[in-house]
Order: sequence, then C-alpha cells, then structure tokens
Amino acid sequence: MEQDQILNRAHLPILVVEDDGFFRNVVRSVLSSVGFQDITEADSGRSAVALLSKRSFQVILSDVQMPLMNGLELLQQIRSGQTPAPRDTRVIILTSFSNTEVLGSALALDVNGFLVKPMKPNDVLTKISGALNETINLRSEIVYKSINTNLDILTVQSHRPVLVEGGPPPPKQGVATAGYVVTSKAVEKPNNRKQVPLLELKPGALVAEDILFKNGNLLLPAGLRIDQVVINRLLELRILLKEDSVWVGY
Repeated sequence: MEQDQILNRAHLPILVVEDDGFFRNVVRSVLSSVGFQDITEADSGRSAVALLSKRSFQVILSDVQMPLMNGLELLQQIRSGQTPAPRDTRVIILTSFSNTEVLGSALALDVNGFLVKPMKPNDVLTKISGALNETINLRSEIVYKSINTNLDILTVQSHRPVLVEGGPPPPKQGVATAGYVVTSKAVEKPNNRKQVPLLELKPGALVAEDILFKNGNLLLPAGLRIDQVVINRLLELRILLKEDSVWVGY
C-alpha cells in the first residue's frame, strides 16, 4: 500500500495515547496535516482501554512513559486479549529511541512500528501504511503475558532470558528479562549457520546468535524463528544495532 493509497484516510479511526497534552496536540496536528480526521485521544493506557470498550480503532499511536498504565502494558493487554480490541490491532509506539530495553519488550509484543519524536508527516504516513499492511502471526496469550513491561525494571541493563521449561520464572528484582522468554523446548540449535545482511533476511530464519544493540543490551535472543513483522522492526532499529547483519541457522 503506497502512502497516498491508504484506504479512506479521512475516516480511518486512530487512537492517540499520550499523557502530555501538548504532545497530544502535536500528534493530532501532524495526523490532520496528512489527511487523517477520525482521531480520538486518551491520556493514559487505562483511559485507552476504556475507549476500546466503546469503539474500535484500526491504528493506535501510543507513548510509553505514562501514569496508571504505560504504553507497553497497553500493548500487552491488547495482544493477550485483555481488552475488547482485536488482538491484532495495529499499535505503533512513540519513542525517542533512548531506552533500548523498552524497544526490546515492544518487539516481543509484536509492535507494528516505532515513530521517533519529533514526528515528521511523511514518517507518519509510512509507518501507518506499513502497520496496516502487516500480517501478525499471533502467539498464545500466555506468551504475551510473560513479557516484561515494568518500566522501572527495564531501566536496568538487559540480560539474556532464562531458559526454563514451561512458563517464565518470576522476574528477579532489579534485573530486566529483556523481551522474549525462551523455553528450552523452543530453542533450536542449528547445525550450520551463516551471516545474512538485515536487508536479505527472510521470514522463517532461525536466529543463531543473540541480536544486540550497540550498547550491548539484548534485542532478540538466539533460538527463535522470525517472521516478517520482526524483520520490519529490525530494519527500523538497524541504526541502533551492533551489527548490520544477523547470524541465522539452517
């Protein structure tokens, strides 16, 4: 879908979730400038959940750092079926790219994109168009519930997820569990591997080595097969990654 072909742009229902009134107005102004008119606002994740019980939205643009319920918790509730919204509702996170741990958890929650502050009109069109085009391969509700969304803990340097049988262990105090929780049953150990540029990644690739940010924090652990949504997010985050390529197994 091209930017100028977003179906019925004027009537596409969008929910903006942001606790800062000034920035909410900025987001609304940018959306309006590119033709979106059906815009609803919420000042917290909790307010957003209340609105989701009254009407549906095709796209949600959400800040992360908010009182009552942060943006990751909102995304988690949607993906795990704890709101009236469809679990595959398109959610785009508003971010400054400053907290890599938050980005990792958002990726694990199958976020549909990142919009960097300050927002640019062309970027908004590109991200919304891309989000509407994505097909999300939803995982089980319990998987999404296991993702760490505690912003206080996420400020601590990430560590590789603990490999356990069954469900995740309770998070250790002061230790971030990074986005994904990997069970030992789920980890695949490839016999062979090769290094593939990000731009050449294909859905179904098995991550053979942890994918790290430049600061050493974990984004994606080895042992997972990636889909197109994850590949799209890796391309968005490529300027923050330690390597411009990924070790994959086969």
